[in-house]
Amino acid sequence: MDKKAGTLNFTYPVGAAEWHKDDVADKSVENVLSLQALETLLCMESGKAPEKLPNGNAWKTIRVIRNGEDIGCTFDIRVKYHAQYYSDMD
Repeated sequence: MDKKAGTLNFTYPVGAAEWHKDDVADKSVENVLSLQALETLLCMESGKAPEKLPNGNAWKTIRVIRNGEDIGCTFDIRVKYHAQYYSDMD
């Protein structure tokens, strides 16, 4: 995360791969300004996206895989984080 620019950097499997593969290097993307921008990039990378993507909610469509385990979509992770760290502040 670049705190000064307010952007994020990601690595992701090449093409339509769903998981990291030891014999294939992950691709990386830098200076992502929003989850919607990341979603668009990944959809175009897969080659299966329609020419014009529908206006969706990237917070609910992007899933986080950590150590091979699906820990949920970014929306669910954000809700859990808020409940854990900010519930006493409400």
